[in-house]
Amino acid sequence: MVILQVDDLAEAERVCMTPAARVVDQTDKDGAAFTHIHPKDIGGAILSLDHMDPEERWEWGRTRLARSTCARTSSVAIVGAELQAEDPSRMASRWAHRSGRPAHQSDGEWRINLDEGEIRFVQARDGRGEGLGAFDVAVRSPSVVHSRAEAMGLLDPNGAVILSGTRVRLVAA
Repeated sequence: MVILQVDDLAEAERVCMTPAARVVDQTDKDGAAFTHIHPKDIGGAILSLDHMDPEERWEWGRTRLARSTCARTSSVAIVGAELQAEDPSRMASRWAHRSGRPAHQSDGEWRINLDEGEIRFVQARDGRGEGLGAFDVAVRSPSVVHSRAEAMGLLDPNGAVILSGTRVRLVAA
């Protein structure tokens, strides 16, 4: 799942749902709202459009994350997602259309810029097919986090941090 926090959920839904996309789940309760778009209508992952009122409130995990020592001392933000596809340009085009943001090529990869990050589209290469292959986490000291992950046996042979089968790319905050 790729979660995008939006300022105006109704406008984001309007853009995303043209032409019609299937909604897999939707809620709006007491200022916490989301709409999940079916992955077959966008490609690679469920797109979740989320809105919180106030914006700083984050119902989907902030409390648990805030209690995590590692998260408090190391991580700053999730700043990117990498979706792998058999045809990255086609998937990037669908995401651009549904997100209302242009896709462009940079460093040999298709990308969509977000307000505070990006979505990258790459060739499927790990045998799992289309889907979320990696995400980017801004950390205060990538080398320290990398060393901790290595000590915990969370590195793959190429040196990537692996959490629940997904690659985590460490980015300096």
